[in-house]
Amino acid sequence: MAQRHVREGEAHVQKLRDQVDSLMSRSEDASGAKGLLRLGEDALAMHQTLLVEMLEQQAAGLRDEDGNWLSLR
Repeated sequence: MAQRHVREGEAHVQKLRDQVDSLMSRSEDASGAKGLLRLGEDALAMHQTLLVEMLEQQAAGLRDEDGNWLSLR
């Protein structure tokens, strides 16, 4: 599930890159387009960080008080 979210985020950033390329080819002032790309990349990084934190919290629930992995059998 987490990998799917990461792939979706990466696909979204690629769409933003494509939009930026299109804007830059039509615009003399590309700073706005570059800012849009940076925002998309920042959003992807934040999304990935949140997913890692969520997975770590879920994994923490699979450990006992001593930090040993619980058996799922």
